[in-house]
Amino acid sequence: MTPPRPSPSLVVAVLALLLATGSTSYAAGLARNSVGTAQLKNNAVTGAKVKDGTVTGAELKDGAVTGADLKQGSVGLADLAPAAAPAGNVTAVRELGETNGPVEVLSTADVLVTASCELASRTADVEVLRPPGDDLRFELVGTVGRYNSTAEQTLPVLTSGNLQVNAIANQGSAAIASFEGSVTAAGRPWSRLSVATRYNGVFQPHTCSVRVVLTPGR
Repeated sequence: MTPPRPSPSLVVAVLALLLATGSTSYAAGLARNSVGTAQLKNNAVTGAKVKDGTVTGAELKDGAVTGADLKQGSVGLADLAPAAAPAGNVTAVRELGETNGPVEVLSTADVLVTASCELASRTADVEVLRPPGDDLRFELVGTVGRYNSTAEQTLPVLTSGNLQVNAIANQGSAAIASFEGSVTAAGRPWSRLSVATRYNGVFQPHTCSVRVVLTPGR
């Protein structure tokens, strides 16, 4: 009696089982860590095949990623460590009435700025001073400008001492004074300094305005 032939579907099922078992056996036969960078073709592993968060800074060699490898705009200030981000401007704005002496407007490691408003003499006065505790070096270089209803003056400044910037107004008018330049203290990098003051003598009550902007050096 002739034995029955296996059906085509049985043959296909047996072949599929053999192939699956063989593939598993082949994969199971690889030793742990036996596939390394030497066994991978160039560009075999792309960003799409790497799970988010699996590669951190600790896995990267110093200098492995440069600016040329980063997409434009992909790294912002929020992604940088505090020391890596550039220092921002320090701004102080004050509106003063009669002060009866100087008041502090801005105090940093680079400079101390005070201001006073004298209504009797129609003067808005700003002093740029050596910061507290600085006994080594203090230098200012830049330009002072003074403007009122009858005169205009611009003077270059280079000093290792304190600087006075005052706006003196004529009766019933306003006056403006400013300093634009750089400052350094205690051997630190030069910082950019902008000072402006105004005596407002046109409308009552008379007041003085002060604005100081310091851009720390790096």
